[in-house]
Formats: sequence, C-alpha cells, structure tokens
Amino acid sequence: MATNALPPRRSQAQSFPDRPYMYVPEFLTWAGISRFLFYDMVKKGLIQPSKLGGRTVIMVEEACRWATTLPPMRTGTPQVIE
Repeated sequence: MATNALPPRRSQAQSFPDRPYMYVPEFLTWAGISRFLFYDMVKKGLIQPSKLGGRTVIMVEEACRWATTLPPMRTGTPQVIE
C-alpha cells in the first residue's frame, strides 16, 4: 500500500473555516494568489480586509464578494495552422 498518496482535494466551497473570517494565509491558499498580489489588490481597493485584534483577516462574505467580481477568462481566437 502506497503511503505517499495525496489526500483528496477539497473544493473551495468546503474549504471555508467554521468562523466568519479567514486569516491572510488561509485566504491566499483559498484564492490561489500570492501575498504580493493580495496587498496590491488591497491598495487598489479591490478587497477590503478587516482587523481582529492585531491580525488582518478577510471576512468570508468579503472573500465571496471578491470572487464574484473576477472577470471571466478570456480565450483567444483559435488559430488554424496550415
């Protein structure tokens, strides 16, 4: 039996924490973005983090709002190779 098998991948809908917020590292993993991109989006006002004590958090509601504002993926016109 293989001991190095990968665990089953969880969907994003299942990966929300049991609390109404995510810490920044959790949000970065959930969103699949870098810390640099996250803070760039904060600077541009695209996502609004909150403070909980001294920690920066992203409310689950805000994460969902941000995800629904993402533009659809653009696909190029297929090129015919002759």
